[in-house]
Amino acid sequence: MIKIFPRITVVTPSLNQGEFLEECIDSVLCQHYPNLEYIIMDGGSEDNSIEIIKKYQKYLTYWQSKRDGGQYAAIGEGFRRSSGEILAWLNSDDKYHNNALIKVAYIFSINPDVEWLTGRPTCWDKSGNLARVFRGTLPDYCRESHLKKEYLGVAIQQESTFWRRSLWERAGGYLRGDLEFAGDLELWNRFYRLAELYKIDDLLAGFRVHGRQKSLMFLERYIAEAEKVIKAERKNCINIDKSNKTTKLFSISMNELNLFVSRQLVNQSVKVITGDDNRSIILNNMSISNSLWLKCARYLKKTFFKILVFFKLSILIRYLYNIRNMSLKHT
Repeated sequence: MIKIFPRITVVTPSLNQGEFLEECIDSVLCQHYPNLEYIIMDGGSEDNSIEIIKKYQKYLTYWQSKRDGGQYAAIGEGFRRSSGEILAWLNSDDKYHNNALIKVAYIFSINPDVEWLTGRPTCWDKSGNLARVFRGTLPDYCRESHLKKEYLGVAIQQESTFWRRSLWERAGGYLRGDLEFAGDLELWNRFYRLAELYKIDDLLAGFRVHGRQKSLMFLERYIAEAEKVIKAERKNCINIDKSNKTTKLFSISMNELNLFVSRQLVNQSVKVITGDDNRSIILNNMSISNSLWLKCARYLKKTFFKILVFFKLSILIRYLYNIRNMSLKHT
């Protein structure tokens, strides 16, 4: 079977974040990822959020605006409405870096053993400019360090973390709605029981620092909830020191990405030609504004030109062959 881009589901929970929401949406849609499932779960905003969402609704798989059970309940409901093979959520005040989704798709596609991964932590300022990138050696994001609360140093950045649906379902397929701040940390607990976390030495997403995040405004409550979540997990861990201690670090070159994208687009084109796909994947809306897609487009243009020439020659040869046979019959 010909493989195509794995479907990636991104869920954005939002409540009265109109100041940043459009930039968040733009960072997702401008990935130009051809098999994206984007869902926005608004909690009943009273600012300009709904106006912004409606502006982009034709690009969304699903959206709603109504009172919900909180951020984590909304995210869980979004995932229940999704069908992606790879899952992630992006809060409405955060943003993706360019080509983040294609990098994630590449790693998952060529490494079937990878069940969840994270990138290098970064931060945006209030205006959306890149403010900070963690430049040091990425820590061992292993279960041991997680349970020893080393997340208080260089944490697993939720915005930069992606996982397979199969892992999500094996871990219960839910986020705890009773938690207000550390729902991601509790989810990592369950993931760590089942799979090793892998790292990408690249930029995937960033956390926007603007002073109104719950985790900053209520830092003491966040730490207290995180402590409670970790303490409960430690009780379930027989020997922390024997927990998985190493994680693999991936580095991705642009040449690798170019080749991956080109092959996937050619494979999808073959599926369309042969009818080997019942799903409707829209490629026409893909923008090739950045260098990665532009290179792929040029590659495809050359490939299709060769195919076109081949078919024209085939038709010409068959036409000449038929004329020759007709001439022989009349002689």
